[in-house]
Amino acid sequence: MPAAVAQRSEPFHTDHPELKVLADVGTKLPERFAAVERLLATPLSAGVLTETIAFLQSPVSPGTEERERALRNGLLNSLREHTGYAEVLVPALAAQAADEAQDPGLRDYALQHLAAWVPDLDEAGRTQAFTALQDALSEQTSTYAGTALVGLNDLSRKGLISGSFDAAVEARRLALDAEASVLSRLTALALAAELKIDTAELTALATHWSQPASGVPEGARRAALNFLKLSTARN
Repeated sequence: MPAAVAQRSEPFHTDHPELKVLADVGTKLPERFAAVERLLATPLSAGVLTETIAFLQSPVSPGTEERERALRNGLLNSLREHTGYAEVLVPALAAQAADEAQDPGLRDYALQHLAAWVPDLDEAGRTQAFTALQDALSEQTSTYAGTALVGLNDLSRKGLISGSFDAAVEARRLALDAEASVLSRLTALALAAELKIDTAELTALATHWSQPASGVPEGARRAALNFLKLSTARN
């Protein structure tokens, strides 16, 4: 990925009543989701949109990760339903996806939302989104490369990618990349099965991962077993 941008390390402060509720980790989650609806009931001014992005990029306190990811993902889903915000949000999401100091779950969500937003973007916005996703393909930690691969494959199927992206080639490359996170590699192996890519190297990897003694996460083992099942069925 590109050089990391600086995370907003300072606590989030606002005088906006709904953003105050959103940012209050002591408030129950349903009340915070209700504040999202109230916030977006009318078009956001440029200033409020900037503050909303600042909240999305603000640090996540230890122990609150699951709730914060759910809330901020819900906020992004709601923002995507409205027009007029993409010009500011797309570069913000691209920066968040590239920022190694950000919460890992939120970085992954940023990539997912960039891919989902592409059909509604202008050419400049699509270029920013594609660049962020393609950069993430070389990320070797966590789920990022796998998430980017799934997003790009979906966009390719919809005819929204022009250029040399080849989902089959990237799925095989990532699945076999021993330096990459197993979390991304299992996603790539699952996509390889879906795309009916069947090579001796992938079969050997799936056979190894399918063994209980392989030490891989259960998700990787399931992906391996599914790959072998589909491969056997084809042969």
